[in-house]
Amino acid sequence: MNNTDFDLLNLKNHPACEIFPTLLNEALQSLAEDIKANGLLEPIVVHKGEILDGRNRYEACEVAGVEPKFIAWDGEGSPAAFVISKNLQRRNLTASQRAVIAYELLPLLEVEAKERQRLSNGRGKKGGQNCSTEIGKASEHAAKIGNCSSTYIEQVKATAANAPELLDAIRNGVLTVDQAHKLSKIPESKQQAVVEKTKKPKARIPRLIRQAEIECKKEQRKAEKNSITLPAESKVQIWNDNAGDDAGLGRAVQA
Repeated sequence: MNNTDFDLLNLKNHPACEIFPTLLNEALQSLAEDIKANGLLEPIVVHKGEILDGRNRYEACEVAGVEPKFIAWDGEGSPAAFVISKNLQRRNLTASQRAVIAYELLPLLEVEAKERQRLSNGRGKKGGQNCSTEIGKASEHAAKIGNCSSTYIEQVKATAANAPELLDAIRNGVLTVDQAHKLSKIPESKQQAVVEKTKKPKARIPRLIRQAEIECKKEQRKAEKNSITLPAESKVQIWNDNAGDDAGLGRAVQA
């Protein structure tokens, strides 16, 4: 493919590329030096003005002052799936880390499925139904691409809804999907305390999470013991006039 086949000035990265981190300065410089010495050995894959594979190589070519080489995507599968597959091949990731990547891939897969559905409107009822089914099974598709369990992806979804900040801990390999899912169900203050403790050498993460869960249950039972439930129409006010008492005695008076 020649550089004249698309506008280099407007060349963009495919959104799926943004799921993965770019090379840091030292690593990028090392790649640039290799390209300068040996040339670009693996061409950059592009599709419709977007880089699918090789954004780091493209940047390294600019640093090295070497003209990049491009090839067109072969069109098999979906662009997003191609990006993920190529990047996963280069990284030694755990199933939990792959599950986060697959989760972040979901919106892109749904966009692609909807586009195929739009293009299939002229193919009759069956074509539209097939695409609708594909959208509904996005989690299964993402799990297959990410080589992970669809159950893991559903747990990542739940974690993202309850405590999105925990996704970074999964990405960095600090927590597994299961651990983050359990941790997302307890108060944020305790979540942060557990995450901080995981940074210590030889931290026993399952035990830390279990201890936090036990503490939360104790606090919940104490709160339930101290509370008095009144009918919605009641004019009685409740307060605790002996906060230091473990029994948590309260007094009810007519408002």
